[in-house]
Amino acid sequence: MITKICLFMLLLLPLVARAQLEALPLPEPEVDDRPLWEVGLGGGGTYTPDYPGSDQSHFWGIPFPYAIYRGEFLHSDRRGGTRARFIKSVGYELNISAAGGLPSSSGHNFARQGMPDLEWLGEAGPRLMVDLATLKAGRLLRFGLPLRAAFSANGSHIIDRGFVIAPELLYDYPNAFGYKLDLFTLLTVNFASKRFHDYFYEVKREYATVERPAYHARSGYLLSDLNVGASFWIRPGLKLSLGSSMEFLDGSVNQSSPLFRTPFDISTSLVLIWVFAESKLKVTPED
Repeated sequence: MITKICLFMLLLLPLVARAQLEALPLPEPEVDDRPLWEVGLGGGGTYTPDYPGSDQSHFWGIPFPYAIYRGEFLHSDRRGGTRARFIKSVGYELNISAAGGLPSSSGHNFARQGMPDLEWLGEAGPRLMVDLATLKAGRLLRFGLPLRAAFSANGSHIIDRGFVIAPELLYDYPNAFGYKLDLFTLLTVNFASKRFHDYFYEVKREYATVERPAYHARSGYLLSDLNVGASFWIRPGLKLSLGSSMEFLDGSVNQSSPLFRTPFDISTSLVLIWVFAESKLKVTPED
């Protein structure tokens, strides 16, 4: 049922909501100019499933460099991540977006014992974004349609993992309740090619056992993902972000795989970011 509801929302809303809402006179939110660029350091932790449909999760602690650039072509914000924008007009944007996934040790996962480890997973490709409604106080309802090629990486070894198409619906609520608190909800419905599904669910004959028979994956529906998050500035230059992701896999095309263990997964994360340098040049933010 969740799959049908998500598909209905994502595919119908772009056709009807924008036509109804774009003619309304909407107040402009009050915003402060922000630096053209910011750089810093980030660190945090996430507790996440080993792979979609896994019944085991592990904790990851990750340090990372932090960079924001608010240019016309290369642009970063909360409402679309970092992307290269090729076409942009009022309410529309065509860009190149990216996504990724963490590796997983098969030695620490009962279902994958004796199988190759899952490597770092990357995705990149074009994405169309359409603003369905710009509401008062800067709130935004946005539809996105990305098509991304996927690849795994282990050092310099790159392997093609097919492609993913993931219609998405974002609701962003900046400065919620009159405070410097940014809230968002992102609903995504994920479909993928056979090669992408193979990466998670295929069991080759050499890895088959009595409890884990050989299996060939199929292309099609993967999962629906509901993300909720919040971020706020503890003080100037120090930002805290919290998030949770719920994955609904009921109806996934490869539920019969012996590696598919649960129709529901949940992840949680906490990230702290320290911004230690920024440009003197200020620009008007889009988020």
